[in-house]
Amino acid sequence: MSDIGFKSVRPSIDRISFRKPGYMILGLLDKRMIYVPLTHFPGIARLSPGERRQYHIADGEIVLFPNDDEVYHIQDFLGTYESNVYESPSQQLIRRLRTGGTFEIGGKKFTAKSPEKKENARVKTTPV
Repeated sequence: MSDIGFKSVRPSIDRISFRKPGYMILGLLDKRMIYVPLTHFPGIARLSPGERRQYHIADGEIVLFPNDDEVYHIQDFLGTYESNVYESPSQQLIRRLRTGGTFEIGGKKFTAKSPEKKENARVKTTPV
């Protein structure tokens, strides 16, 4: 496995700013900057500029504001692993073959039968 990208890096919030109107900017320890639209976080949007500056970061994962009752976790800003993981077309095909179901590739419909043994997966084609 290579050291390219951020796959092995656990995101951790280092600082927050509001210098772009309508956005909260999360500065991560690994030097990434994440721009988060405040429209998704009405509690933070309602805070005054002074109240926004009074944030507290706990363990690099939780953001608190004294005048907002919400507790914001880093997943609220970045999403979860499951919602962000990339699955290549070949990985999708393998998953579908293993679990069964119907799918389409290049205008042809395929039905995968879920086998007892994964190595015995079969595909039946159906003209579209």
